[in-house]
Amino acid sequence: MSEGYPWGIPVGFLGAESRPVISEIPHVQSTMPIPQLGNTLPQVTAFVSAPLVHTTQQTQMPIFHAESVGGYDRMDDLQIKYDEMQKEMRALRGKDLFGQDAHELCLVPDVVVPHKFKVPDFEKYKGSTCPKAHLIMYARKMSTQSSNDKLLIHYFQDSLTGAALRWYMDLDRANVSSFNDLASAFIRQYNYNSYLAPDRDELRALTQKDRESFKEYAQRWRELAAQIRPPVEEKELCK
Repeated sequence: MSEGYPWGIPVGFLGAESRPVISEIPHVQSTMPIPQLGNTLPQVTAFVSAPLVHTTQQTQMPIFHAESVGGYDRMDDLQIKYDEMQKEMRALRGKDLFGQDAHELCLVPDVVVPHKFKVPDFEKYKGSTCPKAHLIMYARKMSTQSSNDKLLIHYFQDSLTGAALRWYMDLDRANVSSFNDLASAFIRQYNYNSYLAPDRDELRALTQKDRESFKEYAQRWRELAAQIRPPVEEKELCK
């Protein structure tokens, strides 16, 4: 292409007026601001929408199928063995040791103790003295509850000790429905002691022991004399 035809267009093709004057060409200058220290840069905030999740309401519980049930069978066996061990331990610790519960072990269950009732102090019966005398002592100390058979039967054990207490523990409640039943059984058990009451000959043979004061001897003599039946008269004491 020749020098007089720039861009392939002949000189003057568009006319003289079509040539722009350099001063008429718009001049645009682009400047980029330079960040300075201390100037606050604008914050850019980005907004992100939450993801859209599609859900479907479940009407039935899912059913999971195991490939093998052998593991579950073993767990069932272990549970059965554990339950059996628990029963054996309860039997050793609790009622199964006797085969009875507390209600069955009581001679008179469901005893109602009156409000403010105080148990008297009883002389303990050992099984070597007169049973009738002991019953009289017990009945008189429990005179405020003479119509309460269950209470009389229940607290009679508090007046016994040793072999007599063991006898009471062996009683069958099927045979004791009233205090009269208990008193009759008590008399039958220790009736032989009724014939062992001291007599006048034994009182005459009583002597003072070594290292026993006269006061102690006199007290022992009076206690023995009080047990003699019929009672010793005053004229006999002076002999």
